[in-house]
Amino acid sequence: MRCGRIALVTGRPNSGKTAYLQAVLQCARRLGRSTGGVLSHGIWTAGGKTGFILEIVATGEMHHLANDKNIFADAVSYGRFFFAANVFKIAAEAIKSGSGSNLVVIDEFGPVEAAGGGLWPGIEYLLRHHDGCLVISVRPALVEELKQRIKLFSAHP
Repeated sequence: MRCGRIALVTGRPNSGKTAYLQAVLQCARRLGRSTGGVLSHGIWTAGGKTGFILEIVATGEMHHLANDKNIFADAVSYGRFFFAANVFKIAAEAIKSGSGSNLVVIDEFGPVEAAGGGLWPGIEYLLRHHDGCLVISVRPALVEELKQRIKLFSAHP
């Protein structure tokens, strides 16, 4: 394993994990550190959360990642959301390209990643190739799953 320090930010859905990661990124940038990774911003309407916008940290690019209605040609369904498979590919590339950064944030390791999809290919790449700091947000129910995966990479270079 090449990865440097790994921090997990945990909390229930809508508890402020993304806002916390944004603050960590701002602090790192003020200190002159290079940053990479992805943030997942909720889309809210009067009825609640209806989807997610994925932000590429290095560029500020935004992509429509998920919706509660099937509006994507390449949708992957999980729970009540439909995810754009092509945006997961964009995210994986953005995550991989952040491997040379001082700090990479991943928002978030959720059920899709636990099943081996979504952002997991990018996270796995970082665990193999990144020597800087890695901060991953994760739901409480998935903390042990993620810790076990991280352990696998620390045991097998």
